Amino acid sequence: KGIPIIVANPDSFWAGGKNGTLGIGAGGIARFITTILRDMGEEREIYYTGKPNRSIYIATIERLKQKFNMDNVDNSRILMLGDALFSDILGGNSMGTTSVLMMTGVTNDKMLAAAEKDRVPAFVFDTLG
Repeated sequence: KGIPIIVANPDSFWAGGKNGTLGIGAGGIARFITTILRDMGEEREIYYTGKPNRSIYIATIERLKQKFNMDNVDNSRILMLGDALFSDILGGNSMGTTSVLMMTGVTNDKMLAAAEKDRVPAFVFDTLG
């Protein structure tokens, strides 16, 4: 009791590759655990530390600027490459980076077409190859 649930990201699942398999994400596992706890009469709040939370982007951008002496670089010159609209693209867009969506299987064409404005990527790639 009283121990917080801290999770790296809210992702329910992740794409397992070209064969179409999916893995259960940290967010999905955390929500499953909180459902079990709720059924047992204990309410818990989940604290996410990863994407799309701004703190992870702020820390990463600062580290990039320090490592590559990029003090005056506009965030729009930084690419955020990800495969999920609800975490990668939303987070990148909120920081003003140029977002690139990889179509790995997490996001499909229907989801992309229905994406809310803050989740629309600047570019969409089927592959990096």
